[in-house]
Amino acid sequence: MKNSNIKAKNENGITLIVLVTTIIVLTILLGVSFSFIIGDNNIIDSSKEYVSSTEKDLLIEEMDILLLKYKLLKMDNNISIMDYFKSFDSEEGYSNISNNGDGTYTIFKDNMEILINEQETLDVK
Repeated sequence: MKNSNIKAKNENGITLIVLVTTIIVLTILLGVSFSFIIGDNNIIDSSKEYVSSTEKDLLIEEMDILLLKYKLLKMDNNISIMDYFKSFDSEEGYSNISNNGDGTYTIFKDNMEILINEQETLDVK
C-alpha cells in the first residue's frame, strides 16, 4: 500500500508553485512591455518622430531635385522661380509660393513650409 501512495505523489503535473511563478514572470514582462509602449520614451512617439524626420528628409531631396531641374530649365528659358513652382498643379501638393523679399521663397507642400533660395533648400518646418 505504501508503494501506491508514493506513486500518486510522484505523478507529473503543474504545481501551485510553478503556476504562481509563471504568473509573476508574466506580470513582470507585461509591466516592462507597457513601459516601452506608453512610457516617456515610448516606441509609438519614437516611431512618429522617425516618420516625421523621414518625410522631411524626403521633401528636402525632392526640393533639391526640383531646384536642379529649375537651374537646367533656366539655362534654356528665362523663367523665374515663382513661375516655375506656380506651373505645378495643386494635385502635386504645392501651394502658395511667396517671395520673402530677401532672396528666399516660401512654398507649402503637404502641410509643410519649405524655405528655399534659387540654389538650395534652406529649411523645412
